[in-house]
Amino acid sequence: MDETASDNTCRRDSPDNPSSDESHLDLDDSNIAITHDRNTKLKERPAVDKFFEKIRNLKSLADHETRRWLGSLPFYMSEDGIPLFVDGDDSWDDSEDYQLHPHYPWMEVGKTATEPHNDFCRLSIDGNRLEDPNLVIGIGRLFVNFVNAKAERTSKWTGYEVFLDKELALWMVFDRHSNNPRAEDWYLVPCRFSHTTLQDSSEEQRVMSKERRFDIACFLPSLRDLANADFKTASEKVQEGNRCGDMRVCEVERKEIDKLLETESDLQEVSVDKSQPAA
Repeated sequence: MDETASDNTCRRDSPDNPSSDESHLDLDDSNIAITHDRNTKLKERPAVDKFFEKIRNLKSLADHETRRWLGSLPFYMSEDGIPLFVDGDDSWDDSEDYQLHPHYPWMEVGKTATEPHNDFCRLSIDGNRLEDPNLVIGIGRLFVNFVNAKAERTSKWTGYEVFLDKELALWMVFDRHSNNPRAEDWYLVPCRFSHTTLQDSSEEQRVMSKERRFDIACFLPSLRDLANADFKTASEKVQEGNRCGDMRVCEVERKEIDKLLETESDLQEVSVDKSQPAA
């Protein structure tokens, strides 16, 4: 592993986190997408192909190497979007292509730990710590690629950041700061995926109201199965368990995580020993 890769996946103020210094960003520019290619084009990229090959055999985030590699996606895939699934036929001009654009978290971090863990963080809703998901790492933002008014393909942020829990389930978490536009064409594109109820794909029904937007939902049970993900199944998962409330990212004490991971490692070793035949 390249030592220049970031090991600070949840800390917005980390010196290794590009989002900690917004001086390099033009905040009057609504174009924050890594790419404006549609999913069929993204799948042709070598880095994307390697990503899908790698994730099939990933361990949980309890594994240090797995955690390091996933947390460093914004470093290794800084020019590549990851195709998720398509609303419509990907051969159609008017399909909506959902993508993960790797990036370090932008959400505000509650600095409550004296020695915060570099990788893991927790999420809270309305000031209450979530147990599901419990420990998470941020890996990017949820974008949708669609045809704009000029009949061109463009990618826009949906307002959701993407987190992985310890078992590699993907969660979408709404960043309420994205409601504060800095440019005329800022972020937040209407999309069916962020509705609490899946609707038919008519132009009028695609319009998104703030009242109907949820703040957190799991949309894929495991990153390992991303190659087989589809819009309908992901949408049904979102509708089953979405929640609304003020979402925050919270630091976690390093010693708490170290103790938890040590306990899990001991349990795994006991399980392996029991599975071995007696001498």
